[in-house]
Amino acid sequence: MNLTSDFIRQQIADSDIIFRRGQHIYRHGAMVLRDIDLGTKQFVYAMDGNYGDYTIDLDLDRDTVTTACDCPYPGDGCKHTVAALLDASNILDKWKTAVADKAIGDPDDDCLSAEEIRELALEDRKMRARKEIFTVVAGDMFTGEHLVETANGRQYIVTLHDPANGTGHCNCPDYLTNRLGICKHMLHLVDFLGKQKGFSQQIEKERFPFIDIYWDSISDRPRSFRASTRVGGKAVQNQLADYF
Repeated sequence: MNLTSDFIRQQIADSDIIFRRGQHIYRHGAMVLRDIDLGTKQFVYAMDGNYGDYTIDLDLDRDTVTTACDCPYPGDGCKHTVAALLDASNILDKWKTAVADKAIGDPDDDCLSAEEIRELALEDRKMRARKEIFTVVAGDMFTGEHLVETANGRQYIVTLHDPANGTGHCNCPDYLTNRLGICKHMLHLVDFLGKQKGFSQQIEKERFPFIDIYWDSISDRPRSFRASTRVGGKAVQNQLADYF
């Protein structure tokens, strides 16, 4: 089965309008790849919908595409399913290319390593950061909190601990679950700020303005950050004791 855009439009989407709406979600919407098994070509997505959060399950390891979405739309080819399939198609295309390149060295080894899967996921976020439309409402300093708004009006707070290196966190669903420590909003913001006049000189003078307690995507646990050090666990109490 060749999961092309035309196939999704003609065989999956219930109408051309729904396909276009699914395309818009894929390009600009709040969607998260919750789980993936490239061996069996199974995907689980979560999306912010008009009436709640929806889960979309895809099974692409057969001649037919099997999908399920728990949104209230009374049909199988909803816009959320279209968006999930477009994203899965992009991932599978990159996976096939990587496998083909790897097969030159070992034709029997068609499995990607964890690091290779991570690189594919990072490249996907970088591509979205470049291509999607965002509006940035910058904070008082390059270091600290900023507002990033998507083309469909969703707003997220991005907190930068180190603007030069792009470290920090975002409150979007993707950052909170992807275990990458980055998201498209952070990548876009870092690129945007880096082009501002006096960026390099200013960040040398700035100091992160508060103790930041946040959910760390990489370790999948709460952590804290302040300008001098980053620690977690019981040390948070020691930090807060300086101020309370």
